Parts: sequence; C-alpha cells; structure tokens
Amino acid sequence: MKLIKIVLSIVSVLYPLTIVFMPKFTFIAVSILAMLWGIKYLFSKDSFDAVLSLFFIVVFFVRGLEYAYPILVNLALSIIFLYSLKTTPMITKFALLKEPGLDKHGLNYTRNLTILWIGFFIINALISFVLAMFDDKTAWAIYCGVISYILIALFIVGEMIYRRKFIKNVKKI
Repeated sequence: MKLIKIVLSIVSVLYPLTIVFMPKFTFIAVSILAMLWGIKYLFSKDSFDAVLSLFFIVVFFVRGLEYAYPILVNLALSIIFLYSLKTTPMITKFALLKEPGLDKHGLNYTRNLTILWIGFFIINALISFVLAMFDDKTAWAIYCGVISYILIALFIVGEMIYRRKFIKNVKKI
C-alpha cells in the first residue's frame, strides 16, 4: 500500500505537466491514475478513492475534464477540513499525534489553522479553475504542477516557524 501511495503522489504531481506538455501521454497518465486510485480503494475502502478512480475513467470520455482533478482534490480537502470542525479539527488531530496534552491555547491555535487551510484549499481550487478556463493551459500546468506545491510547502514551513514562536510566547505567559 505504501508503494501505491508513493507512485500515486508522483503521478499526481506530474499529471498537470504531462497533460499540457506531453498530451500524447495523457491517456497513459489518466489510465495509471484510474488504476492506482482503484487499487488504493480496494485496500482502504475509502469512498473518496473510489470517486477519484471513477473520475479518471470518466475523463476518458469527456474532453476537458482532465483539468478538473486539482480543483476536485482541493475542494474535497476543504470539505474534509471543514467537516472536521464539527468534532476535532483536522490540524488538531495531527497536533495531538505529536503533543497528546495540547492545552486550550494549542487547541484554539490548531482550530484556527484548520480554518486557514480550508481557505487555502478553496483559493487553490479557484485559481486552478480560472486557469483551466484559459485557452493556453501552460499557466494551469505550471500552477497546478509546480506553484501550488511550492505554496503548500511555504504554508507548512511558515506555520512551523510561526508555531515555534507562538508556543515560546504562550509558555512565557
């Protein structure tokens, strides 16, 4: 299962670049993604995996849908994070794995961070959508295949730096 996740991650990252800069290989990329998401579903029984596998099967038949993948993934992540606010916010779940005794300030911080991630995913989906509407898909490919991943990394690193400072300040109080 770990190998499936690694290959799925690599193909997903390369997907936007492949369909724009190597369109003859779009069929192969779509086939691989449909198969990998299907295999992942067989192991996980997660309906999200099944939906993505079916999505790539439909992409075979409906021209233009190949540009919807990053939009769907970002919207799905925003919904998952939003839904988690009803119980334990997603970032709080991650934080509790590392720090099981998270105090009230930490819980509020991780809740607010979950809300920021929701906003990030929605904005990312909107940018992906707008760029997909352009005739020239180069900007879409570069944004979805490179820039969005850089933004995610910057968000994570920036948050880690801020959190270290935030936690230091909270402990001084």
